[in-house]
Order: sequence, then C-alpha cells, then structure tokens
Amino acid sequence: MNNKSIIPYSRIDEEKVIFPSNEESAIIENYLGQIDKFHTLVRSFHINNFNFHQILYHFTMHADDTLIRTNGLPSDDFIVINTLLINYLSTSKMFVDIVENFDKSLYDDIHSFISDKYDSSFYYQLMTELRNFSLHGHLPVYYNDGRYSFNLHYILEEGKKYNLNKARKKKFKEISQQIRENHNDIANISFSITLIEYHKVIIEVFEHFFVIYTPDFSKKYCNFRKIIDKYNENEKDNSACVYLDDSLHILNTSNSMIETLNKEHSNAIEILNVHIKNFKELIKNNVCPQ
Repeated sequence: MNNKSIIPYSRIDEEKVIFPSNEESAIIENYLGQIDKFHTLVRSFHINNFNFHQILYHFTMHADDTLIRTNGLPSDDFIVINTLLINYLSTSKMFVDIVENFDKSLYDDIHSFISDKYDSSFYYQLMTELRNFSLHGHLPVYYNDGRYSFNLHYILEEGKKYNLNKARKKKFKEISQQIRENHNDIANISFSITLIEYHKVIIEVFEHFFVIYTPDFSKKYCNFRKIIDKYNENEKDNSACVYLDDSLHILNTSNSMIETLNKEHSNAIEILNVHIKNFKELIKNNVCPQ
C-alpha cells in the first residue's frame, strides 16, 4: 500500500528526532509493517466485495437460476457473466491468501478457521476449483435451457486436461452420482446459491480475522507505545519523528489504529448481517450437496 509522505526538511526539529536502538527499531518497523498489511487486507476484501456486487449490478438473480441482465455495456450475457465471475474468483483467492499469510504467529488460528470453512462448505470447494478451472482456459459458468449453473460433468471432463484436485474430483463424482440416482438429471449446481453461499464464507473469514488479530495488534501497539514513552519529550500532538532505516519518519503515535480495527470489525459484522438478510428468501429452500 502507498502510505508514504514527503515532508520538507525545514519543518523537522532535529532535536526532537528519536534515534531508537536496533531492538527498538525492529519493534517499530514490525508495528508499521502490520498497519500497512492491514490496510492492504481491508482493501482486498472491499475489492472482492465490489466484484460480487458487480454481478448483482449487471444481473438480477432468481432461485431457478435464470439471470436477467439489467445493466452494463452491450455484450453477450454469457460472456458478461463469465467475465464477472472470473474477476470475482481471482480477487476471492487474493483476499484469502492475504488473510492466511498475514502474520506467521497467527497462521495456525487463521488457517484452522479457513480450513474448517472449506471442509464444511461444498460451495467453497466448488468455487476454489472453478478458479483453477478458469486459469486453465475454461469458462466456469455453464448455460443450458435459459439457466446458468456450474456443471460438474463438464468440470470433471475438462479437468482431465490439468491436475484437478483429487479430493474435489472424488467429491464432484459422488455428487454427480447422487443427482443422477435421486433426480435422474445431470449435475448442474445452482449458480445463484453457490455464489451467495460462497461470498457468505468470504465475509465470515473477513469478520473472524478481527477476532483473531485485534488482541495481537493491541499487544504490538503497547510495545510500540513503550518505546515512544521512553522518548516522550520528543512527542507532540500524537506524532513523533523517528529515524528508521537511514531515513526520517513522522509517525502517528495515538491508538487510532485500534479504533480503526474495531470500526472495521463492526463494519464486517454489518456486511455479513445484510448479506444474510438480503438473500434469505432466495436460499431458504436450498438443499446443500453433501
């Protein structure tokens, strides 16, 4: 993230510059790095959320998986829906990767939560494979008789041309067999339900990140604050000039970042609640593949 500012040297009081020890510099740089990565993570979620709503902007979704084009540039609907979904899948993967690799000390807790979501959600597994599917030159959305879906038979056939995940391959075959035996039909998985349920998981990952990360960041801020307090005569108006990595940095020394974390967490909870409320009717009769 670009968060650098240029400050005229004439505005800096050299007597107020803090020259931390090597150990103190490492603590401060780690703290600043966390802030930078946090802003990147939040923006990556909102990019993904925007791509989700781009699909809703262009199409009205119905429970029977008919999609009615409502907005956007003139183009073939099949091309538009595949374009929008491929963009969405790409930013979903980007966001999850950023969350999972955010901090080595938190990796186990975050990875465990994401893994549990993956294991318990067929839709998460399907969308993960569809991202790989599209990367190998295949269009993820299937269209037949006025309905948009994800066709497991098509995915399994085309998956022979690349290394389709073995566990997901087994799962898709089992579900295809169940649908054929129970409904005498081909395995078309609902586009609308899959998208809605998968995005719900993405929001849940975003919300749970704050549950795990906020206490950890509070500790990092306390360690940072101890260093600033050591040089408290050099601090003015919640800012301090610190010499780091052969250059001067004006740092915000307040606890505003903790307030930002709490605000973003509340925002994530609200986004999740609105998502559930908006699509409650659409998915209420949905039977998830097992």
